[in-house]
Amino acid sequence: MITQHINTSGPRPIVRDLAFGLWGNDANFDADGDASHPDDQHWNRLMLCLRRKDEESGFSRNDETQRIEITVQAAKSGNVISIHAPSEALADRVAQILLGEHSV
Repeated sequence: MITQHINTSGPRPIVRDLAFGLWGNDANFDADGDASHPDDQHWNRLMLCLRRKDEESGFSRNDETQRIEITVQAAKSGNVISIHAPSEALADRVAQILLGEHSV
């Protein structure tokens, strides 16, 4: 598991926009966290995981190679965001979206 820390201020992306930015607009994903409503941009804890269809059973299952966990802690100079991901490439993509360097 890779952990990356970034500093940012302001609201975060809407959860579905973050997921769609990572995996495309038709992504099937699982989410858990402390967002108070679907369009909340002030969440502080988030887990996202891409879901893929299991060809054998026909059911969707979480793809743990595409699971991210994000925590936000307030700091004097903005927010310190910790990104936990199974690969550096996935953590980098999440960081780019959170920093506004990648459109969602």
